[in-house]
Amino acid sequence: MDELAPVIAPVLTPVLSPVLAPVLAPAELHRLSSLALAHVGDAAFEIMVRVRLCLAGHVTAAKLHEQTVAHVRAGAQATYARALWPHLSEGERAVFLRGRNAETHTQPHAATREEYAQATALEALWGYLYLTGRQARLEELFAKLPIANVNQPPSPSTSPSTSHRQ
Repeated sequence: MDELAPVIAPVLTPVLSPVLAPVLAPAELHRLSSLALAHVGDAAFEIMVRVRLCLAGHVTAAKLHEQTVAHVRAGAQATYARALWPHLSEGERAVFLRGRNAETHTQPHAATREEYAQATALEALWGYLYLTGRQARLEELFAKLPIANVNQPPSPSTSPSTSHRQ
């Protein structure tokens, strides 16, 4: 299979790059709602969590699923969002706040409305960074999260409280 990579990569890369790693122009981004950014960001965040967990050595499907769910649930994402807030640029904070203030019309099941709003904000930011091709920034922010310690998902009760709602 490795010997086929030099042959396959030049053919597949131009086809898959716009889908797997799109870079949208500012006008295209402004057409997307905060919830559309969050939709993409949810997937981007989850794939980063899944890869981190796989690399951490949790190889059973049940363990991988259990740990993934623990890190992508709204409560955990809300904790991550609050932890990342001080590290965000002014522009990133604007995207974050736009995502957090989005009207979702969804009743959160296992989270408070505030946790759900914070999780949506994180996902919107992740979607924005992903769609602008800023993978290095995603990795920089992701590295600040305690996901490497997969046996200790964050507890919302131990995280700092913020009220940036406008």
